[in-house]
Formats: sequence, structure tokens, C-alpha cells
Amino acid sequence: MTVRVDELRDLLSAADGDGRPAGVDGTVELPRDLVGSDGLAEVLRRVCPPGPGDGRFLPLEPLAGDPDGLWISGRLTGEMGGPVPVRVAFERDGRDGTAVAGARVTIGPAGWRLTVRELAGLVGADCPDLPGGLAELTGLTLDHHELTGTRIAAGTGPDGRVAVVVVPDDVPRKAGTARGKRKSTAGSGSLPGGALRMVVAEGAGGSGWQVLSASRPVPAAEGARLAARLAEIGDAPVPAALGAGLVGAGDWLVLSGAGAPVVVPLRRRGPAGAAGGAARGQWPPAGGGRRAGRAPRRPGPVAMLSARDGGFVVVVPPRTRAGRLTVTAMPAPARLPAGRGWTDPGVPAGGQGVSINYENPPLRVAGALSPFPTTDPDYAATVAGVVMVDIGVLNGTAMGAYVVEKLGGSPSFFGFGSLGRDKGIGPLAFQVRGIAAGMGWNSAIRVPQATSVADFPFLVALDNPGEIGADEEGLSDPMEVLRVLTGGAHPWVRPSRGDLWVAAGLAFSCFETIFGRAMLLVQAGNDLTIALIGIGGTEFPRHGDKKYARLELAVELVLRPVAGELSLGAALTPNSYVFDDDCAIHGGVGLKVWFGAHPQAGDFALSMGGYHPSYDVPVGYPKNERLGITWGLGSKVTVVGGGYFAITPSAVMAGGRLEVKFHSGALRAWLTAYADALVQWDPFRFDIAIGVSVGVSATIKVWFVRISITVEIGADLRVWGPPTGGEAKVSLWFVSFTIGFGADRDRMPPPLAWNEFARMLPPPDAAVRVVPVSGLVADGYDEDGRRGGAQAPWQVSESGFTFSTDSAVPVSGIYLDTAQTPAVRGDRLDIRPMQQEDLASSHRVTLTRDAQAGDLSRWSVTETRASVPQAMWGTGRGEVLPQPGEQLVHDQLTGAHYTSPPVDYGTSTGYMSEQALAFDPLPDDGPMPLDPDARPGPAPVHEDGTIALIVAGVDAPERRAARTQLAAALTGFGLDLGDLDAELPGYARAAATAFTAEPMLVPA
Repeated sequence: MTVRVDELRDLLSAADGDGRPAGVDGTVELPRDLVGSDGLAEVLRRVCPPGPGDGRFLPLEPLAGDPDGLWISGRLTGEMGGPVPVRVAFERDGRDGTAVAGARVTIGPAGWRLTVRELAGLVGADCPDLPGGLAELTGLTLDHHELTGTRIAAGTGPDGRVAVVVVPDDVPRKAGTARGKRKSTAGSGSLPGGALRMVVAEGAGGSGWQVLSASRPVPAAEGARLAARLAEIGDAPVPAALGAGLVGAGDWLVLSGAGAPVVVPLRRRGPAGAAGGAARGQWPPAGGGRRAGRAPRRPGPVAMLSARDGGFVVVVPPRTRAGRLTVTAMPAPARLPAGRGWTDPGVPAGGQGVSINYENPPLRVAGALSPFPTTDPDYAATVAGVVMVDIGVLNGTAMGAYVVEKLGGSPSFFGFGSLGRDKGIGPLAFQVRGIAAGMGWNSAIRVPQATSVADFPFLVALDNPGEIGADEEGLSDPMEVLRVLTGGAHPWVRPSRGDLWVAAGLAFSCFETIFGRAMLLVQAGNDLTIALIGIGGTEFPRHGDKKYARLELAVELVLRPVAGELSLGAALTPNSYVFDDDCAIHGGVGLKVWFGAHPQAGDFALSMGGYHPSYDVPVGYPKNERLGITWGLGSKVTVVGGGYFAITPSAVMAGGRLEVKFHSGALRAWLTAYADALVQWDPFRFDIAIGVSVGVSATIKVWFVRISITVEIGADLRVWGPPTGGEAKVSLWFVSFTIGFGADRDRMPPPLAWNEFARMLPPPDAAVRVVPVSGLVADGYDEDGRRGGAQAPWQVSESGFTFSTDSAVPVSGIYLDTAQTPAVRGDRLDIRPMQQEDLASSHRVTLTRDAQAGDLSRWSVTETRASVPQAMWGTGRGEVLPQPGEQLVHDQLTGAHYTSPPVDYGTSTGYMSEQALAFDPLPDDGPMPLDPDARPGPAPVHEDGTIALIVAGVDAPERRAARTQLAAALTGFGLDLGDLDAELPGYARAAATAFTAEPMLVPA
């Protein structure tokens, strides 16, 4: 940036009526290279991306400034999601003051997002391991000095401050000369070997700690100069050890206090990708198919800090194989965040608990047990714990929670465990790489949708437990695992009285080509839910650095039989691409069916990539991303395409869209093509639209005025019917016109006649069905000798029989036999295609037995109701789709179940003949009669009225007297008869039902 001070002052002196500096059209255009053309310029481009105009300038809307002080402040405008507050201060050359030697740009919080690691990489430095909270930046200062070439990027965030310093070794020595042609991108490989790359981080609120990373030793003189430069910035951390010459090459922890600073060396936790994780082009990553897209899980730090006994303790594991165990008990009076990964879970919610971290390569154990608050008013507190074990080739996880209910009720708890390994077990065709199981009592689990299956904690635990609740760099701690499981507004696991769930899953691979995880969930109690969820992926080719395709698909199948809902969903994850990793493929498929007692029973929806743009999706229908691709061909060309297909009870729709965009500096070009079709049936109606447009736009600058020139041509065609009509629209860059043809779109089609509407119904033999439900013994034969024909009689059980009838047409009344009054009443009938309302339909049921009319009057009738399509049996205009939530007409009478009256067995089994008795032969227990010389007596006879004779005579007065005389005679012979009943009224009452048949009589 070669600018003279007087030229800069003239630019800043232009002022409006309020005395504020302003340029043409109220903006001042500042060159983007005011902070250089390499690292800081990349940061500026990241937080303030260029707009559609000339990308070499920053359009600043000035608010204040001082031409003598060489500073200006205002708001940056452009395509960055809103105005960004910016202050720019210029620095004079210290030798003669005629040239600008540097600039400092301060950027306030706005819509931009930048992490510490991203900032360091853009400037050209290597970020050390920092505490987890110090990640997101909200303020930024970019400082560039032309003479020394020093570049400083300082950032502030809610958890601390950070500064990235880069000093090259080929510093220009002449003031006002052009900058060297160095160019640095996100890496540091282009910087000379002697350059200094330094990162300084500091905790918020006077925490007393700093982390400093330097690529080479920093002499005291150079350190003092850099410390002074950092102090001038204001919001940058200034390490006390920098000016004292205590900084060597490497990572350092600086603890400041009343005396001299304490500098402790820190060692990195291993190279990226050394354990777990996946670099682009590897599938599966080490550890049994871990997900791509996350930073690798690293071994724990060698130096770890813990808050203990009111001070700070630095724990440095020795280099021996004895390992190091660190146990932290809470509450702790203070906390200093430790390194990243499975380290120091910290003070849990509530301030009590215990954490453990053990490392002895290859063994690693991390865990935590802590109370958590609960938002459920029925429960008092939650105690949750997790432990994660990794020995390199094998890893395991166990997690659970115990929730205490108020008022001494039943507690809630859940437990889950998983075990995985890098190498599978089993034949190559199907190898098991991990297993998992869990259960919950008085607990409910949230079943994920297809789009969130990849984040389901129990499924992640099958692959890489460290990814549960991981931060932006893919690192987590045990406490975060518990928060993800049980915390937040929508926790994965929550207490729920009366619910029970069990889960089982496995990780697998097929032919070392397809890697996946699947889990079966069964939840019972307040509702019954059966769910199968999973995720799987593959890539081509399997080996090699260059990959041409990667597919990763998440699937969920959920059945709720009691509620009456079945759903199936599948979605491509963000890790999927074809041809190149910049050609992402995306989209999902969803199916929902409602049945049984569900209010939407009879409704369904199948969606592949979404719905027609003008279709109002009803509540509960599956919603999916468009099936398509997003392909960035370099930095100038973008191709976006997508398609969809959907079918519902009232319509079918399909379509797609393709967009090709070119953008290079001030020149833009585009191609857009689309096609959408919506077909409604019952009655038939279609709406089809296609179109294409091509355009180019260029922005040129004449003095201080920008002029945009756009040329676009396009054509759109839309056809609808019946009655058929449409319109064609032609668009040019200077004019557009529309040509209509055929019937108007708002013209309502004529109502259908009954014979036309009847063709929309099932065939007559299927429009009304009669189906046996229970008690059918066998199908009979019809008149043509065919068994089970439509006219064949049923052979039914004498113990009872039930059959059902149902109609494709809603029923207003069900009539039995020849009755004129309905046994069951339904609603009046509407026929939308015919534009008829308040009609009646009758459903008459008759029974025939042996060609004789039966009697259904004593049969019990149970009505059957269902939801029917509103497009057929509702009201409204035939060419307009029903509104969302009005796809069905609910609670319509469609049939009934008919059950025969209970069997009346009576009081008699009927006459039993000698042949019937002979069917069961009696054993020959002895000679009959007992006296072989006895002569046969008179044969018994069967006469009607015997039971009535017994009823009338067993307790008659003359029989009482005869029984009394007989008892007296027997007593006279010396027999003790005991107490006798002179009267037998109970026998008289029971005689009517005590006998199964009329007793046989023998003449006296």
C-alpha cells in the first residue's frame, strides 16, 4: 500500500454538511490491501466478503473521523449479512512523515463468525491447544506495519483474548517502497524458515494464565518491541514473559503473579489424525468407521491443569510407562481450564461430583459422576455418570443417570454401554465392529428423525464416543456427554413415569466396503414405539487418496401400533459427494401412513425430495431436502440442481430445478431451468410449468460511479386443465410480455355426472365387501359346484359367528333385513366432484339360510368408522386442493361388525337313544343283575311330562306323609336315620333344571 499522507488526508477531508468525512454517494472506498495482500487480507476477506462490485475496495459508510489524526470509522456495507462496524487508523512513516507506513483495522461484532484456530491459520500461524471455551471471537483488530512487515491479528471473545503475530525475515527496508510479493494462504509453508509465527492466548477476567506458542526463540529486544506493539492495540494480550527473553520455540503456559512470571512447557497431544478421526479421502477412519467431517480425536495432554485447594496445580505425567491418574473432587474454589480432549471435565452443574482421567498409552480412561438439575416438576434431582475407555484397538463407553422423584415416588434411571474395535469379527462378508445395549425405567428416549440420526448419542457411541457433544474441533469431555444426553430443552433421554425402553445395536462392515451402524429401540408404557435407526456409508475407490464418490445414508423406521402411525425416512448426510468432494449430493425420502385409532387414519404421504413449490404441506407430513447436487467448480462456477416427487391421497407432484452461476470480479452470468407438475385426482386436474432463463451482468466503474449492465432473456410456459388453458411468458432485458391461450385458470370445471363419478369408485364387486371375522368353519359350494365362490354359503360354528361389511362410499345409515329404521346412523353425504351436498346413502344387510330369510334383529351391531378423502367426499371447488389439515373427512360411517346372538342351550339335551348310549360302552364290572335267577322286570318307557310330575309330587302333602311313615318303620327296625327333612321344597324348585332329559318310567 503505497499512499502519501497528504493524499490520504485529502480523501478523509471530504465532508458533508454534518462535518463527517464522506465520499461520492455517501461512501468512502478503502483499498482492501491496506492491511497487505496475504494473511491479514485473507482474514478481512473472510469477515467482510466482497460484494458484487469491484472486490478490491471496501465500501465504508463514514460516521466519524479525523483527517489530521488519519483515522475514520463507519459501517461496511456489502454482502456480509448486515453493516459491520469498522474503525481504520493509519500510521505515518516515522522517518519523514510523508508516507503511510501501516494501518490498523478494528472490526466490531456483526454477522461474521471466526474461531481462534481459523484466525491463526488464515494469518499463517499454527494454533496451540487451548481451553475449550476460548474458541469463538466477537471482536477483531488487524494491524499491519509496512516497514517491519509485522502482521498482528488480535481477537476478543467472551472467554478471553488472543493475538496472532507473524514477522517475516525478508523485511523491506526502504520507506514507501512496494510490498514484497509474498503470498500466504491458510498454511504457513510459504513463509521463510526464519520467520516468527507466534500465538498468544489469555483467559478472561484476570484469570492469571496465558498460553504462548512460538515457532522460534524470541530474543528480549524483539520481544519487548512486539510487546509494545501488542500494548498499542489495546485488546491484545501482552505476555510478561515476552520482553524478559523467557520465550523459546514451542508451546508455553505462563502463570503471572506478584513476582516474576512462571513459564511451564506444554507438549502437543499428537499430530492430527494420529488417533481416530478421518482425513478427507479415508474411509473408514481409524477406529471402526468414524464419521468424516469432524477433527480427529487426539490423545490427552501431557501437561494438565486442575483447580484444587484454592490454587492452581500443574500435573505433568512422567515419561515412564507407569502412567498418571488424576482425580478431581468438586466443589473446587476455582478452575483453570485444562487442555482439550478427554481431560479435566471441570466443575459440574451444582458444584459437586467427581471426575477421573487416567492415561498410560495405549490405555486411556476418562469419566465423571455429577448431579444435574432437572426441569421436570415431578423429579427432584438427577445424578448422572459416564466412563470412556480406549486402548487403541478397543474402546468402550458406559453411561447412565438416576433421577429421584419427589414425594418418595418411583425413581427413574437409564443405563447404556457400548464396546467397539478397529478390526471386525466374522467373515469378510459381514463383520461386527461394535455392540451396544441399554435400557431405561420410568424413562423416555427421543427417537431421532432421519436428518438427525447421525447425531443420536447412542449410535455415535458405537463408533466414537468422544464425538458425543463434541465442539467445533471434534473434541469433548465426559461432562459434555452427560449434558448432551440429559440436558437442554429437548434431551435425548428424560424421566417419564410409566415408560420403559430397551435398545440394542451394532456397528458392522460388509466386504470392507460398506460401513454402518444400526440400533433397534423398543419403548412401551404410555405408548408403544418400535424404531429401527441406522447410518451407513461407502466410497469409491476404497483405497487411494483420490476419491470419486462417497455415500452416507441415515435411515429411520418407526412403528407406533397403538397410536396408529408408521413412518420411514432416509437422508443423505453432509459427507456424501460424487465426482469431487466439492460436488455434494443431498436430499431425503419420507413415508408416513396413519391407521387404526389415529385421527388421520386413512391418510398417507410419500415424499422424495419435498413437494411442489405451491403445495401447502399439512402438519405431520414428512419434510425432506431436495434430492440434488451442489457443485462448486473452482471459485467461479457453481452448479445447483434438485428434484422431487410426492404423492398424497389427493395429488401427485414432481419437478426439478437447475441453476448454473458464474461469478468473476465484476462479471456475473447465470442459467436457470425448472419444471414443476401438480396433478390432482378425484376430480382430475393438472398444473404444469416449465421455464428457462439466461443472463449476464457486468459492473463497471466510471470515476466514482458504478454502473451495472444486465442482459437476460427467458421463457416460461404454464398449462392447466381441464378445461385446458395456459400462458406463455417471454422476458427480455428491456421488455416482457405474456400470451394467454385456452380456458382461464380460475374457470371451474363442470361438475361430474353420476356415471362419470362412478368410474372413480372401485368395481361394484369391490365397492361393498362382506368378510367373515370369526366362527367360520368352512366355505360352502355355490350352485356351480365351486367352493368359496361369491354366492357360496358359509358353514359357521354353532357357538357363535361374526362377520363385517364395509363400503367404499360413506354410509348415512345401516339397515337390517327389511327394517325402515336404521340400526346405525351416519352423517349426510357430500360428493365434491359432483358439487353435491347433503345426500343420503343406505347400507342394507340381509341374512339368508337355506334359501330362507334369516332374522338379524337379535344380532349385535358394532359400527366401523374411518377417514375418507376430502377430494371425493368433501365440499369445495373441485380444481382447488384441500387446505393443509383438511385432506380427510374424519369419523365417517363405512360399515359394521355383526355378531350372532348367544346360543340358548335350554334345559334339556333332548332324547338319548340306546344307540347313543352304546357309543360309549360301559365296563363289565360284574354280572347284571346281581341276582342271576331274577327275572327281568318291565321295560322302562320314555314319556313326556315326567319332570313336571316330579315337580308337582316330590313335596306334595301325601308324599310327605308317606316319607314320614317310611322313616318311622325304618327306625323301628333299629336304624338311626338322623335328622330328616319332612318337607322338600328345594327339590321341587330344582327339579326343572336338575334333569338333562325326561327320566324313563317303569310301571309300578
